[in-house]
Parts: sequence; structure tokens; C-alpha cells
Amino acid sequence: MADAFGWRLLGRQRLKEFLKLLWQLQAGSSFGPVRYRLEFLHADVALLEYGGERIPPPNSPLAKRLVCATHILRREEGAWQVVLTRIWDPQTPPVTPPVEGFPEFKDAPLSGMRPLK
Repeated sequence: MADAFGWRLLGRQRLKEFLKLLWQLQAGSSFGPVRYRLEFLHADVALLEYGGERIPPPNSPLAKRLVCATHILRREEGAWQVVLTRIWDPQTPPVTPPVEGFPEFKDAPLSGMRPLK
């Protein structure tokens, strides 16, 4: 998985740990879909893209955020599996990666990137 800040994780367990941290940090926020697209590239390969908006609760230090994700899925033994995920922002405030517990983010190439103008 690679996310909007260039942070990369390999393996199902590391991804589960990171997503658990994200949900804890975003507790109380509301989420809603903005758009989605599903395209079958082959009978056993699909591209899924979606956009969602996070609206933090009142008095939260989090900002409203539009997040887009792209997933490549492959059907294996009758079940669809995500084989690649990319999460990105059209515009992102400066962010410090959570290196505590995720040392692989320490030298992320896009950490602290600024919004496009």
C-alpha cells in the first residue's frame, strides 16, 4: 500500500496495524462518498477508484479532507483480492508520518509535502 504522502507498507499485517491507527486518530469524523468507478480490465482483473470526504467533529484538530483511492483487484479461486492500493489527496496539508510504530515511514519521499497551488 502507498498512501497520499508517499508512505509505503508491505504485507497484510502492517496494513491492518496502520489502518487501526488511522481509525483511532479519526474517531468521531463522518465520511461520505464523493464518486466511484469500477472498470473490468479483464475477466479476472478490475480497477476500482473512489473518492470520499472526511468531515471531522467540532473542535477536532483535523481538517476536512478529500481522499481518493485506487485499488487493483484480481479474482483468485472465485474470490476478489486487492493486490495493489494507492491512496492520494488532490490537495494535502503538511503531514508528519507516524514513525513511532512505523519505522518504514521515516524516510518517506513525500512526507511533509505541501498543497499544489
